[in-house]
Amino acid sequence: MTSSTEVRRDCFYVESGEQHLFAWRHSSQSSRSSVAALICSPLGVEYMSGHRSLRHMADHLAEVGIDAVRFDYTFVGDSSGGDFSHATAASFVDDIRNAARETRRITQCREVVLIGIGLGATFAAVAAESGEFDHLVLWNPTVDGRRFVREQKLLSEVLTEGNNRESTPIDVGGIFLTPGLQEDFRSINLAKVDYSTVRSVLLINRHDMKPSTKLVAAIEHSRCAFEQVDLAGYKEMMDNPTETVVPV
Repeated sequence: MTSSTEVRRDCFYVESGEQHLFAWRHSSQSSRSSVAALICSPLGVEYMSGHRSLRHMADHLAEVGIDAVRFDYTFVGDSSGGDFSHATAASFVDDIRNAARETRRITQCREVVLIGIGLGATFAAVAAESGEFDHLVLWNPTVDGRRFVREQKLLSEVLTEGNNRESTPIDVGGIFLTPGLQEDFRSINLAKVDYSTVRSVLLINRHDMKPSTKLVAAIEHSRCAFEQVDLAGYKEMMDNPTETVVPV
């Protein structure tokens, strides 16, 4: 089956509070699954670099009969919201929940699996605590938000020769972190999330990095069905947007 001829892509908007999220539905004429997939993109440079791979992922899911939806968060891409400086972690999580409800409605599927990549995996894990989702796929999630902010700040200080003060935004890696958004991230730790709200979790680790033992322990403690795999290709998928390689 070739996605160019047999996969249908329909764009639409999802209401998320007062905002509208731009989304794509990938479907085909294959026998339909009772499960639909909602793909939660990363942010910043990874959003741009990973775009082609996530489109291929959605096409492949559609080819095997699973409707897939991918979308832009508020303040991102073709969604409404305007200035990213007004973004909050809560708004990204709400976007996922609202996009999932619309995914259920348009696909008529009973179950939704969240597939999160990078920071999208982080938001997906937080959103899953609501109990609205059945399955969770976390691909290279940012586990410790406090550590993430610290690393971004250190990188920013190197790039600005130490002129980035505590109260100023961090603009590095294509992610504009206002002081408020920094505080939001500091409050996130996936090792403290309750995963018992979902039936299964698949953790996809980078083959060139050690997985978080605290995250693994938290998922195992929840007693949901759990599997983890090491997968090559993340670095190449998130390379320069003009040179990315779609994982096989």
